[in-house]
Amino acid sequence: MSTPATDPTKWFTDLIKSQDPMVLWPVGDVAETSAAIAAAAAPWTKAVADFTAMQLSAMQQLAAPWASVFPTGCPATPPPRQRS
Repeated sequence: MSTPATDPTKWFTDLIKSQDPMVLWPVGDVAETSAAIAAAAAPWTKAVADFTAMQLSAMQQLAAPWASVFPTGCPATPPPRQRS
């Protein structure tokens, strides 16, 4: 027979108790830590900006044929008539 599964709650509690406490706030100069975080995040923010620019370019290319049909945007629809 297989061994019974352990209680997930007990396993998680034991795991938390066996780990060292996390450092929730950086130790040392906050300005240096902030600069290090900004430097580490720079490639990611550039990648997000590049990806967003690529998506915008793709949507502009997809919308170009429709933009030529409606050069000033979609035609305005008249307001619905009131029924008396």
